[in-house]
Amino acid sequence: MPDETERVPEKHRTVQNIIREKENSIRRQPFESAFLYNAQGILILSKAGVQYTVEFTREETSLMKGAILTHNHPRGLEYPDSDIRSWGNSFSDSDIALASTHELAEIRVVTPKQRFSMKPPAEGWSLSYWEDTLKPTLDEVEVWVYDEFDARIAQKRLTPTEAQALHWHEVWLQVARRLGLEYAQEED
Repeated sequence: MPDETERVPEKHRTVQNIIREKENSIRRQPFESAFLYNAQGILILSKAGVQYTVEFTREETSLMKGAILTHNHPRGLEYPDSDIRSWGNSFSDSDIALASTHELAEIRVVTPKQRFSMKPPAEGWSLSYWEDTLKPTLDEVEVWVYDEFDARIAQKRLTPTEAQALHWHEVWLQVARRLGLEYAQEED
């Protein structure tokens, strides 16, 4: 049976549908790939990386302002489906540094079982926003998450494996709440 996106007439495909189709095609790749789309959903950059990273040139990052970047995190493929770590990880700090310093409209990541999205706050983001606001908040929140997870592990309300799997999601959830970023997570 064809999937829903294949039945949508071309003229009715949205930018989100176009990006989701690409994400579905890369979610189980054993290496990272990145795709940059403009606001109309036109692919402007496609880049294959290595196992856990994609590197960009200065010329490539100059295309990012106002665009949507999606990529995959294959680390969850290392674990059996019964292991919570098979869900994969949310954004790394490098992902959000790239998004904010190059002023992406949205950064997305797809894992074997999840999809994450981060958009800037209403006032936008930039290199100075990253350095002066976002990075210091991230550092503060990361300490809080480690302490919170350690307490939950000690109380046997969380296992170390669960803490490892949920770390980045909890960090970005808390950072987004504090700074007004638009963060979303969706299980597939």
